[in-house]
Amino acid sequence: TRRALMGGFSMMAVRIYELLLVHKMLRCRPDIDAERLGLIGHSGGSGVGNLAIRVAPEIFDAYVSDNLNSYFNWVDGALQDETDPAIYPWSEVINDFSTSSVPVLEVPYAFENEYQQIANFFSAYLGP
Repeated sequence: TRRALMGGFSMMAVRIYELLLVHKMLRCRPDIDAERLGLIGHSGGSGVGNLAIRVAPEIFDAYVSDNLNSYFNWVDGALQDETDPAIYPWSEVINDFSTSSVPVLEVPYAFENEYQQIANFFSAYLGP
């Protein structure tokens, strides 16, 4: 992460790009209804998902998140891959789901025992 930042890049940008590529791949599959896609974020993946619904809200119809991210994570003397100084000032806005155009369900971290709630949420927004 440090090397990427020093080179003018960020791992968050790479992870968002990966997510956009996965979306593109899903749209090419005949067995996937690309008009009804949901996303679940867990831990650092929630950092990506929370940001993704802001930068590309049109690609997901519903989103489940179990973590809010500050986009500045320092653990045991190392910057974590969610760290992005350009995004950090916007973390409060990114994590304020009341302003999201994508419906969001917040669940406890690791969403244990929340499976039925998640299934009901996706069913409501994505259909059966």
